[in-house]
Amino acid sequence: GLWESTVVLQFSEFARTLDPNTGEGTDHAWGGQHFMFGGSVKGGHVLGRYPSDFEQGDAERLALSRGRMVPTTPWDAMWKGTAEWFGIPATGPEMDKVLPMHKNFPQNILYNETSLFRDPDDLSAPTAAPVPTQSPTSSAAPTSPTGALFP
Repeated sequence: GLWESTVVLQFSEFARTLDPNTGEGTDHAWGGQHFMFGGSVKGGHVLGRYPSDFEQGDAERLALSRGRMVPTTPWDAMWKGTAEWFGIPATGPEMDKVLPMHKNFPQNILYNETSLFRDPDDLSAPTAAPVPTQSPTSSAAPTSPTGALFP
């Protein structure tokens, strides 16, 4: 149905430093986060590389001063697989137009359609879309038709 044909992507275009500045706030940094959900999405996974240490001078050389972390996954990584899901061929002029920078990264760090989405033949048992509670003033969490908070 419609839920299996839906994908929602949320992102932040910048990250924040992990250490506060002198005004007790944080400053802009590199990187960011993405959230993706939909009926065909292979959910329940965190993708990307998590740093082993947040201290400056870490062995991976990902942590810089003031809690700035060097990104390991390009912006194009998630969008390439999503573009493929929308029908854009993985290689060729159409993908080059949709994601002109994708060729600048090793293909093994870009997610493809099969790493982000379930096989269409496996959609016979669809995942349940969240169903809101009846009362907008209720403090109860929305549940799926099966009653589970996260099906």
